[in-house]
Amino acid sequence: MQEFYAVTSLRCEADKDTDFEAWRNDKGFWGTLLKQNGEVDMKTIRLKHLTECKDWSRVDRVRLVYLCVICFLMAKDEKINIPHAYIRLVMDFDKLRKYSWGLHAYDLLLDSIKKARFKLKKNSYVLDGFSYALQIWLMEAIPDIGTLLGQKYTEGITSVRCQNWYGNGKVSYHDITALETSLGKKAVVFPFISDTGNNDVVASVAFGRDDEKKDERVDKIISLINAKFDWSKFVSQVEEDMRTQDQLHEKVDVAVESELEVSEKEEQVEPVAKRRVTRKAKDPGCESRKRQLLCQRAAEQNTGLDDRTKIFITELFNTSFNSMKEEVNKHMDHRYDKLDSEIAQLKQT
Repeated sequence: MQEFYAVTSLRCEADKDTDFEAWRNDKGFWGTLLKQNGEVDMKTIRLKHLTECKDWSRVDRVRLVYLCVICFLMAKDEKINIPHAYIRLVMDFDKLRKYSWGLHAYDLLLDSIKKARFKLKKNSYVLDGFSYALQIWLMEAIPDIGTLLGQKYTEGITSVRCQNWYGNGKVSYHDITALETSLGKKAVVFPFISDTGNNDVVASVAFGRDDEKKDERVDKIISLINAKFDWSKFVSQVEEDMRTQDQLHEKVDVAVESELEVSEKEEQVEPVAKRRVTRKAKDPGCESRKRQLLCQRAAEQNTGLDDRTKIFITELFNTSFNSMKEEVNKHMDHRYDKLDSEIAQLKQT
């Protein structure tokens, strides 16, 4: 949770004194929709309401903007109905700012990652929630991946890290595996990041959860990080994921599954694949950065030669250079002899 906060800086503390369910009907578009228990999704907003909102009141147009931002953080399929809880929040801007969006976005993303773990062998899968935060966390924790994907505006930024990156580098699965196999001792990996710095583990009560359980294994990992433990020789034990009873009955031929909880009267929509939009961002140096980084890491990986190999390579180079030197000397002597004979003939004539 602290790492998610370091990337997004979204509010993670819940305000227990605020009633987020209560709302006041101002008889505008959104108030009427809530009163009539209406339904709306992002596709309808994109195709219809964006052109019709010019006739709405200013406050309803601002609510539309806030709602689009919320749907970006809690990203789902555009045909899924927007929960009424989000619409009730945009009815009161003060409650909207007090809501623990970081906590809510973190939980949604974490649940989506857990579901995606069982789809890793498929050609593709979809992550719901603020998946951009997961990408930035990976780029910050493993700087080499950050070099492949983009560039930083400013070095040393530790808070709101998601706004410190730009670029649109294309990285294939082969590039990732090549980087993974070539990571040597000089590669930098941060096991923990926070808004105060890298490798800085802060046990803050602000990120505590009511249902949080104490885990001695986590405490041990934190103590090793604080002690600057050398993880290069550490072998992690991997446990096979146990599929739950619900996951065993999931259809394997469905490209994108979804078991999202919507409001009581909102029917679940059969999920579909999202549209692929091609955008060309200006990042002309991404390919050169990728080639330079992969070559550098591969060179570092192959520098660990034993003494016998070094002696063999040295003797091989010496033999080759000596042989070439002898050939060059013979060739030059032959040329000089030929040149002397030609000069002698010219003098006689």
